[in-house]
Amino acid sequence: MQDAPYNQSLPNHAGLASAWGFGASPSLGANHRMYEFAIPLALLNSGPNQTLGFFGGSQQSPGVVDIASVPVRYSLWPVYASGPIPLSAYGDLILSSGIADTTPPTIAINSPAPGELIRVGSIILNWSASDAGTGLDHFDLRLDGGAPIRLNADVTGYTLSASDGVHTVEVTAYDGAGNSAPASVSVTVDTTPPVLLITAPIAGTVFATTTVAVAWSASDATSGLDHFNLTVDSGPVIVLSPTEVNRVFTNLSEGSHLVTLVAFDLAGHATTATRSFAVDTTAPTITLSAPVAGYVSTGSVLVTWTASDNHGLARIEISLDGGAPVTLGATATSTTLTGVSDGPHTIRVRAVDLAGLSAADLVTVTVDATGPTASLTAPTSGHLFGTNSVQMTWTASDATSGVDHFEVRLDSETPVSVPAGTTTYTFTGVSDGSHTVALKAFDRAGNTILVSAAVSVDTTAPTVSIVSPGSDMIVSSSAPTVSWTASDATSGIDHIEVRVDGGTAKTLAAGATSSALSGLSDGTHTVNVTAVDKAGHSTSKTVSFRVDTSFVSPAGPYGIAGLTSIILLIVVVLAAALLIVRRRRRARPPT
Repeated sequence: MQDAPYNQSLPNHAGLASAWGFGASPSLGANHRMYEFAIPLALLNSGPNQTLGFFGGSQQSPGVVDIASVPVRYSLWPVYASGPIPLSAYGDLILSSGIADTTPPTIAINSPAPGELIRVGSIILNWSASDAGTGLDHFDLRLDGGAPIRLNADVTGYTLSASDGVHTVEVTAYDGAGNSAPASVSVTVDTTPPVLLITAPIAGTVFATTTVAVAWSASDATSGLDHFNLTVDSGPVIVLSPTEVNRVFTNLSEGSHLVTLVAFDLAGHATTATRSFAVDTTAPTITLSAPVAGYVSTGSVLVTWTASDNHGLARIEISLDGGAPVTLGATATSTTLTGVSDGPHTIRVRAVDLAGLSAADLVTVTVDATGPTASLTAPTSGHLFGTNSVQMTWTASDATSGVDHFEVRLDSETPVSVPAGTTTYTFTGVSDGSHTVALKAFDRAGNTILVSAAVSVDTTAPTVSIVSPGSDMIVSSSAPTVSWTASDATSGIDHIEVRVDGGTAKTLAAGATSSALSGLSDGTHTVNVTAVDKAGHSTSKTVSFRVDTSFVSPAGPYGIAGLTSIILLIVVVLAAALLIVRRRRRARPPT
């Protein structure tokens, strides 16, 4: 027994624990309980001197339960019902004044209102109901005709979870006599915001105009669209009807802009979409930095440039001589044109910005990939200079760009630049010895050609010395031999010239060191020996001598012996003559 304040002397749970029907349930394992309660007679429509009957038990009692079946099967007494058995089914167990209750209760749904839009996923119901007869017994609550939810008679509100869409909620009030009265309301649940998509412009688009059209699509499957709020940047809100799908903005300032569009449905939900774009009415800038106007020396032409735009570049285009442009990336700053033929060409670069505006720069160049031609007309390789002034002469030409200038150089000395049109140059003060003279021709494209010649300089005369005959020497032969020594330290001896008494020179080879003279008469003679080097320098030496070929001359070919022989012969002849004279005198007879 659950004690109540009406009669404290009644037994409680502990006192009835061992009685049949008050222990644990064989099926549920839970103790049965008994409750002490008081019911005002007025609620039973009864009063003094009337008999009342009572029945106690659960909803499924009395009856039979088969717990072995799946699902569990049961039957009720005295009638089968899917819920609590109506009190009227117990017949005479309900006693009242004897007047039957056939009047249904009254019920009215206070909220939500019919057709109300509910923006959350639950329907909060509130109702009021009453019954003047047996009183309210319970309520059945159904959503869209589904299974009923049994509620006690004292419940006046309930919250149902509901999906988006139109729903009908019905509340049926039952009184104690089994009479019922329904009340229903239809509402729309919309928990989903609208679908909104800005279709134009594409995000990040840059326009070359101050007039920009914004377009969108929007829908709401449940409650429908109510209106749009549209703003540009921080400007005023433009309220648009739910049927509008575009809007044109004019006189937009240059720069970046942000469109904000908010779609509202009838349930009050909102979806926001934004779209950024830019207005750019200023063309980009581009400047060619290479090549400069003029000449280039290769058919692979490197082109460089600088380009910029306040909102960004879309691409770079480069073309040659008006041909189809080659498209490069927006960040490109250089490219190489290959296979460009010799001759004049026009190179054009064009910058296109994101708005489609463009700017271009061009340059005209002449490609000259062929070097100039040049040749030394003098000196030739191996040439020998007899002076320290070395003169070069040349010819040069260039068919495309023309000769720009020359550089002349002696050995490894610093080159000397001379202008185009020059055809000769003289090096002065050149030392004796071997040298290289070089000519380098430059054309206007920077191509070059180098020609050179190996030369020698010899400004020093050779040396020569007559060995014999000696000066003032008496030669006893009319065919004396003249000998000498000669040398040249730089270019070498070229030949030897020998002259006697100023006569015609006898030319001898460079290696000659003597020459035999002939037919010289007795007397004094002069011999001149001249050594000539390969540079044309010469050195002469002269010697005077006397030819004496007389027999009696001590200087003659017989020397003192010849004179002595003559003297002896004379002596012999004189002696013989004297002897003969003497003999003749001895042989004369006396007279």
